[in-house]
Amino acid sequence: MEGDGLEPDEAAYCAAISACKSAGEIERVFEVLDFMDLRGHSPSTAVYALAFAACLEHEAWDVLPFLLKRMEGHETKADADFFDHLVRLLGGDTPRPGPFLSKRLLQ
Repeated sequence: MEGDGLEPDEAAYCAAISACKSAGEIERVFEVLDFMDLRGHSPSTAVYALAFAACLEHEAWDVLPFLLKRMEGHETKADADFFDHLVRLLGGDTPRPGPFLSKRLLQ
């Protein structure tokens, strides 16, 4: 890719992290994130959600605090978009507000 003068984009980084996730290579997830830093690319919420999903799926609990710190360093927040991505990546549906929550939001 780089030899052709092409710059990796978010889709390429997500594909690389997804491959690491499938292979159970959690250390490589951090290598991809490091490479992004070296290239001057700030990981998006979707990229971080994928990294978190890889760690959670392979029970790499010990690295989660480092991943959170890294997010803070990039000023990426674990907001609703992040959790929406994470829930979807882990195979769940995004919870929809029930009647009680809907009423509270409308007040």
